[in-house]
Amino acid sequence: AAAAREAGARREAALGGALAFLLVPEVWQQARTAMSDLGMAALLLAALPFLFRLRRAAAAADLLVAAAALGLAVGTKYAAAPLALPFLVAAAGLAWLARARAGAVAGAALVVLATGGFWSLRNLVVTGNPWYPVATLGFHGLYGSAAMRAWDYHLPVGDLSALSEIVTAAGFGFSAAALAGFARARPPLELALALAVTSIFWFLIPYQESRFLLPAFGLAALAIGRAAARPPAALGWGGLGLALIGEAVALPSPDRLALLPIGLLGAAALHGWRRVPAGARPALRRGLLGAAGLLLIVGLGRGLAAHRRGADPVRLGSDLDDAWAWFRGNVHGARVAYTGTNLAFPLWGPDLSNRVQYVNVAGGPRDLLHDFDRRGPSAARAPTPEPAPYREGAAFETWRANLRQAGTGVLFVTALEPIVARTVRADADGFPIERAWADAHPDQFQLRYASTAARIYRVAPP
Repeated sequence: AAAAREAGARREAALGGALAFLLVPEVWQQARTAMSDLGMAALLLAALPFLFRLRRAAAAADLLVAAAALGLAVGTKYAAAPLALPFLVAAAGLAWLARARAGAVAGAALVVLATGGFWSLRNLVVTGNPWYPVATLGFHGLYGSAAMRAWDYHLPVGDLSALSEIVTAAGFGFSAAALAGFARARPPLELALALAVTSIFWFLIPYQESRFLLPAFGLAALAIGRAAARPPAALGWGGLGLALIGEAVALPSPDRLALLPIGLLGAAALHGWRRVPAGARPALRRGLLGAAGLLLIVGLGRGLAAHRRGADPVRLGSDLDDAWAWFRGNVHGARVAYTGTNLAFPLWGPDLSNRVQYVNVAGGPRDLLHDFDRRGPSAARAPTPEPAPYREGAAFETWRANLRQAGTGVLFVTALEPIVARTVRADADGFPIERAWADAHPDQFQLRYASTAARIYRVAPP
């Protein structure tokens, strides 16, 4: 919304474009998890308002804030570095056209390094490879590009039908409105960035998963919002309406269908505000603020009441939902060990009172991935982008000692995803070895919850 406003769009059009981004199905689904892709996209898009400002004047503050957003994005994950390149190039080009001072440009480079780039330097110092565990440019790693491109998540670059399916995942209406918005954008900054991001996603990143295209969807939503503010009004607002309706159809759900009319009514209210006589605006503004304050109080009250009733905020539609709900209601202030899943954030609890960690089944209690790798590759380790050297040589005595060292009081074990079970040993029900160990020692591990997806144990103190 801020980027559209800086590009000259009115408030209702800017907010309409922001609503279109919120209702992108992939954005809506990612918002329920702790994955970093939505955060990465948000940070990349947060640089856009300041890039539009740089077009008008060479303000050092705008360049530095854009650099902070892009640096934080780079620090989220490895895939963010190539996806941030078009934004960094745009910032550098706009700074050059605006004749920014050399000191401001150098300061921006330092800000990128300080806010996210330092992670690569840290990895270089700790592991000898800034991109560890990926082996690239001569640096040692656990796996390389060839293994990643042979894995399930890679799509052949010649499969354009798959690319078409991914880029149109927001629905036909959104896609059509985005094409019209890109065609009408002046200057076409978001079009250039979206093409660059999509090309990097398809040709350079080994895994072509749609979540890596979230920045491109944001750029498309910006183009839709900007187009709605340009004449002819019917064409612009028609495109925005088509995008929103198409998104609702692409992923229909009660909450999304409720948000759509609220957003449209809000945009209509902003649009109609200009038709209210100037003398009546103060009274109308006080009435609107009072109504908004009342709705806020009611909403907060309902939220607090739901919290006190123990309403479960973490339901992702998976088999683990019930296990997380039980855990939330029965485990507080505990030291928790988890295994079988990499989605551990629900275990921290609503007030973050639990301390959650993975406990090694081999090696020492504080050994990390590169520590196991340094001990030499196993002859039986197959080339895979999801190796598990930290599971090699697993022994109950080692694991139990590490649990004692961590002060673990609760053990949370989940069944493995089929793709993970290829490299991590699992039983007939899909559970890792920790389940068999716990079941074999009931005097040390008291079973408190069991389902086909998860098992939760109370761990006896040492």
